Amino acid sequence: MPQILIIDDCEADAMMASCALAGRADWFVANASDGSRVLDMLATAPFDVVVSDIRMPRIDGLQLLSKIRQLDPKIPVVITTSHGSEAIALQAIRAGATSYVPKTQVLMDLYEVLAAVISSAIQKKNENKRLSCVTSHTMKIKLPSNDRKFIPTVVQTLQNLAAETGLTNSSDNTQLAACPETSSRLVFVDKMSNYVVS
Repeated sequence: MPQILIIDDCEADAMMASCALAGRADWFVANASDGSRVLDMLATAPFDVVVSDIRMPRIDGLQLLSKIRQLDPKIPVVITTSHGSEAIALQAIRAGATSYVPKTQVLMDLYEVLAAVISSAIQKKNENKRLSCVTSHTMKIKLPSNDRKFIPTVVQTLQNLAAETGLTNSSDNTQLAACPETSSRLVFVDKMSNYVVS
């Protein structure tokens, strides 16, 4: 059952958001009126999605988004905005929010947006479970006509794959070095992965 947390200091807006989701009996919806309490709630309850207003006292939506990203970057955050806050909403998207819904569209659009976000999150979680079963992986990539301009793209692909399979994380020192045989070959090795680019 998806767990959704709605954060809004305006009781009427919070109720409207809850009403927009009332048709889904299989979704659990909780409400919070104070952004400063949310981090404690997220630390004790496994919420799958956070819906947050932008303008709140004590801690606003952008500050809260930043703190949620630090606490758990995998939790999707959907921002709700009042008229005139669209520029701030775009700023939130750039800061890592998954989506935003204008408050004038909450009754019409919030359900659809959250359904897509939850579906994507479930798919990603299942993919992560599948990838966590990978204990080793070998891949050979041939660059078109030995064109070295593709090397940065290939390196990025390999780093992403290693991160997705849990073989590396942001604190790992991923090693990427030219293979001694020839400068047109690269070898990327980390933990139990072995990637060769030729």
